[in-house]
Amino acid sequence: MAAEVAHGGIDLVKDDEVLADASFSHVAERCRAVRLALDKVAAETGHRAHYVVSITDRTRRMRDHLRAAQDGGADGVMVAALMVGLDALQEVVEELDGALPVIAHTAGLDMFGGRDGLTVAPEILVGRLMRLAGADAVLIGSPWARRRTPEPLWQRMADLLRDPWGALTRAFPVVGGGVVAEQLADVVGLLGIDVIVTRPFNHVGARQSPAFAVSGMTRQIVAIERGEMEPVIHVGNLNTARDITDVRDTVRAYALLMERGLSGTVYNIASGRGITIRAMLDQLVAMSRSPLEVKSKQVNDYVTQIDRAAEEAIIEVVHLFRANVVDVGTDALVIEATYLDEEGEMASDFSHLTARRAAELAVQAGVKHLILTHISRRYRERDVVAEARSFFPGAVVARDFDVFQIKRGECIKIEGNQQGE
Repeated sequence: MAAEVAHGGIDLVKDDEVLADASFSHVAERCRAVRLALDKVAAETGHRAHYVVSITDRTRRMRDHLRAAQDGGADGVMVAALMVGLDALQEVVEELDGALPVIAHTAGLDMFGGRDGLTVAPEILVGRLMRLAGADAVLIGSPWARRRTPEPLWQRMADLLRDPWGALTRAFPVVGGGVVAEQLADVVGLLGIDVIVTRPFNHVGARQSPAFAVSGMTRQIVAIERGEMEPVIHVGNLNTARDITDVRDTVRAYALLMERGLSGTVYNIASGRGITIRAMLDQLVAMSRSPLEVKSKQVNDYVTQIDRAAEEAIIEVVHLFRANVVDVGTDALVIEATYLDEEGEMASDFSHLTARRAAELAVQAGVKHLILTHISRRYRERDVVAEARSFFPGAVVARDFDVFQIKRGECIKIEGNQQGE
């Protein structure tokens, strides 16, 4: 996993706060394994990600973990400070004496408040006492996490970590809790750092993984030219259209945005036109030095998700079920809603639906419940839900691993994240 995110250009990889010296993943073994993985990625890409290992444990054992972290090549250590105590955090800092940075995790912060009046101001506990204990950085959650930190409190914590305080150096506020790329502008807007968020569409170029369509087909053709495989190229669905850009143009766009982009603005990096996989394959075949045959993989006739379906067909299917299966109306429609209405033209170009159009179809079909899926990561869930509910009240977005129980007349989420959390 560390190697995968490092390939994506991540600068810092950290353990989960509950993963310390587990029997299945000891600190020493994990440090060596992650270091080797990150070294390999660095050799391939020229970019070295840094690794922060979690060492939370009993104080006497944390000393052993510190040595293992240093010997194993970790770039920093993380301690769940409220679980081990601030004095233990300070001992870790003093033991390292600047050899490695120390991140204090605030897991358990909720325990320091209650109805008995014995409350500790969280901003003092996090923004002052952890800093006083010597933490170089403190993870402070975020207002966008599943278990949200209220924005005013979050802002006060960040301010107290960074403001001038005698001779103490500032601590770096690490924003966690499930923040995604689209929320970075909000984060840095509140913390006072300039940021530009990009939405790069598909791009191709040298050293791209063969898991992607263009690079995968290209590698097959090259293997055929070298006589390393039979003159047959195996492909999947060739009718899918994608907006594809040369990776060098994508990088140039990044550079231009750093020079001229407006802070807090989200930019699409794309060509603005779609090209089918078939058209790209035709170009590659025309460049091939060897004759070859194209074979498409079989596609299952059984479809479990309505994705890119023709709108008329959706309505027809729903009415067909209503007429021939049940006579009380269709209970639920599960349908893709890849785009928001503001990018409706792009949705049409790529044969996808918007949240608005999906909701309108649900209304036309007369269904009782609407579940949206296949949402582009460029959008915030609440924006998708808001657009859909403007036309179909009660519409929800299905997240990974959600489980819904659909019965006659009702649709209940019985497992997974609660909507809106």
